Amino acid sequence: MVVIDSGLCRQLRFDPATGLNRLVTTRISAASASQRAGRAGRTAPGTCYRLWTEHSQSTLIPFTVPEIRSSDLSSLALELALWGVNDPAALSWLDVPPAAALAEARELLKKLGALDHNFLITQLGRKMALLPLHPRLGHLIIEGERRGYGELACDMAALLTERDIISRSSSHVTQVSDSDILDRIELVADWRKGKNCSKGTEGMDSHSFSAVDRMAGQLKKLVGTGRATLPATAQAVGLLSALAYPDRIGQQREPDSSRYLLANGRGATLSGRSSLRNAATLSPLYGGRGEG
Repeated sequence: MVVIDSGLCRQLRFDPATGLNRLVTTRISAASASQRAGRAGRTAPGTCYRLWTEHSQSTLIPFTVPEIRSSDLSSLALELALWGVNDPAALSWLDVPPAAALAEARELLKKLGALDHNFLITQLGRKMALLPLHPRLGHLIIEGERRGYGELACDMAALLTERDIISRSSSHVTQVSDSDILDRIELVADWRKGKNCSKGTEGMDSHSFSAVDRMAGQLKKLVGTGRATLPATAQAVGLLSALAYPDRIGQQREPDSSRYLLANGRGATLSGRSSLRNAATLSPLYGGRGEG
């Protein structure tokens, strides 16, 4: 048997830009490389071809970092609350979740209304736990539907989950509104009308449009969004953004500044490309450069 090893793998990592977990491509560990090589000789003598140098091999980390130590734990915290587990230490873990990360996740769930002041699950939290989404997006969809923005909420959740339809390096896409996410909502709407079905326009990827549309459709079926919903506006997007990111609502530090203080106590700097320049308050979805 022959094994060709690229030296890469997909791992779940926390993405500060969206506040969600995301699959990223990263280098494998030395232990994973040995395991892959062993597959070549599992049933008979075989050969493993590694597509990297001996020097690169020497720089591999010894073992893969467990996902529980590198990903957001909000979904885990919500599951524990659903099971009635108040003390995670009472469970047996292969890898114990970091206490600080778990505490931060539980505080976020309180802000989202999924946990009460005693960290017990609420009725809203039970509804959120039924959705195969990060709690932020579950709250966005449930509360968005209740306010009459079901379709818009599903589109926003899909845009935040899938790869961005606009390349970060692209300078060919013109912003037409005061909301980065609203621009993307309108691009998806145009794509659905057939304007970009055959191929992506410059700076955009038709495959990403398809992925967003497919996931949005699945979410709409899941939550039963069938009635007419309110139109997508900058105000609606701002409201839904705040529902998903109450900890990221930002206040301008000083007039004519791009520096903001977020509700979670951290700082952020607004991109010079954003059309929200000099806004007194904002709710960012796509994160810029953090100040710490």
